[in-house]
Amino acid sequence: MTVTNTISKDQGYFKISKVFSSPAYTGDFTIGYLCTDAAGTNGSVNLAGGATSAAIGPIDTHNGTTAVTCTATETLPSNPTGYTFGVPSYSPTGGVVTITKGLAAAAVEVTVTNTITRDLGNLAVTKYHDVDNSGSKQGSEPFLNGWDCYLDLNTNGTFDGVDVKLTTAGTDESEAPKGEVLFENLPTGTYQICEVPKADWYNSDPGAASIAGPGKDPCESASVLKDTATFASFGNYQKTKVQITKTVGLAVPTHDDGNIAFQIRMGASPAAQGRLSQLAQPTPQTVESSDRTIGRQRTVAIPWFPVPTSCARWCRWATARPSSSVIGTATKRPGSTVTTGSPPG
Repeated sequence: MTVTNTISKDQGYFKISKVFSSPAYTGDFTIGYLCTDAAGTNGSVNLAGGATSAAIGPIDTHNGTTAVTCTATETLPSNPTGYTFGVPSYSPTGGVVTITKGLAAAAVEVTVTNTITRDLGNLAVTKYHDVDNSGSKQGSEPFLNGWDCYLDLNTNGTFDGVDVKLTTAGTDESEAPKGEVLFENLPTGTYQICEVPKADWYNSDPGAASIAGPGKDPCESASVLKDTATFASFGNYQKTKVQITKTVGLAVPTHDDGNIAFQIRMGASPAAQGRLSQLAQPTPQTVESSDRTIGRQRTVAIPWFPVPTSCARWCRWATARPSSSVIGTATKRPGSTVTTGSPPG
């Protein structure tokens, strides 16, 4: 009598599932696998979030006397603009499954899960008194607290309900104003940042070109980058008006046209010496003085001009004949000559 037996290797299957859900990325993920069976079974699958591969196998359950395992490893796609993928997590741990005997329907499963986060950055804004109207901050120019700056989220150049507003504040080691606001944890991208104007102040940084039209605020563009602080600044200056009175004293002016020219100049004190820089007017401001009667006064209002640092103490002006030869000077504290009120725009 003959007894015949057959024997076959035990085999099984495994499958890979993908867990991911975000509108930031809708493409596939590539997941490779490598098994420890004698054949070294390997390959890869491309899966979208929420998908599961077909059963992979058959694969021997043992290599000699050692149980066969298969390991899944994901290769992350490129990060979408403004987003970063997190490190994938695996279940079972490490993406390793042990192949057990069974049909495809009983395939063991490895799950790969991904997260994605929005890239964030900060936007710091400083506000300063641009005393000399240069369009950039000089070392001695102070910062300004109490000014509102806002993210113009709908880019319409005015503050409204959708915008985010902060007020400049803070002090440094010497208790001087820091004039800053910090918009934190902003999604990366380009923003329009604007300031809310104040009466009798005029923007010099970024300047008149940054104002889109009547009723609009000064604004500038700033790009916020991942894990980075982006800096923006606004500079403003004030204007004043000086009124000068010219008295014809001992003699009638002798020049032909009867005009007196005035020049606004800058000086540190009544006894200021050296070079004086002319302000605002490229040519002297002229007042008609056709009435040249001795003792009569003629008054000219010099146009609005930026107030310089030194004029916080003294301003000097000079009268001159049309030939520009100076025939007299006077020095007054601005407090005795400044006309208050709102200057023209």
